[in-house]
Amino acid sequence: MPDVHAVITEVEPSVVEQVATAMEVSASDPRQQAMVETYLGDLGRPPARGSWRWVAAPARPAGCRRRSLPLEDATFDAVVLHRVLTHVPGPERALGEAFRVLRPGGRLAVFDGDYATITLATGEDDPLPLCVATFTSAYITDPWVMRRLAALVERAGFAPGRPRSHGYLQVSEPDYMLSIADRGADALAAAGRIGPELAAALKAEARRPVEANAFHGHVAYTSLTAQKPA
Repeated sequence: MPDVHAVITEVEPSVVEQVATAMEVSASDPRQQAMVETYLGDLGRPPARGSWRWVAAPARPAGCRRRSLPLEDATFDAVVLHRVLTHVPGPERALGEAFRVLRPGGRLAVFDGDYATITLATGEDDPLPLCVATFTSAYITDPWVMRRLAALVERAGFAPGRPRSHGYLQVSEPDYMLSIADRGADALAAAGRIGPELAAALKAEARRPVEANAFHGHVAYTSLTAQKPA
């Protein structure tokens, strides 16, 4: 099934609302905000001449099908791709556009999930990995792309970048990680692979460890900052 983000104008309103809610939950999490502050801090200080000019791509990449950004060459001091590359079918093109619109010496920051690491399982026979696998298929174009990021950035023309790994763990009030289970269960039901009763049961099973103080939801994020040669 295609990444929901790539066909966001074609899916049911309930799916759009589910995506938007998950984005808001994630963005408001202090741990997510701390990761953002860390990787943006890797960009360094603004240039002496004044404030930076930025172009930022948000988590819902609505315009990623375009071949190029409607921006002039060598225009910006910094480009931020925040939770975008895992949703675009051509990460090379996105990074190439970032390189094009940056001024010489301009800086790139990329942040996204290493979504192949998502886990909600607490044992060998846990049923929740099925929800995770289906979520990944339905909501992520390339869950492995961040593992190739350093090479992709250099091939786009940037100097070797500075990578970081950011662990994200929820054990209490796990709203975002529960949304992964819910969206996976709903995607299974929408594809006709399970019935609505089993989808509801999987959602309930995801919440059962929360009540027992035994929930474990984890995903690793990766960031990388790099510079366009002067």
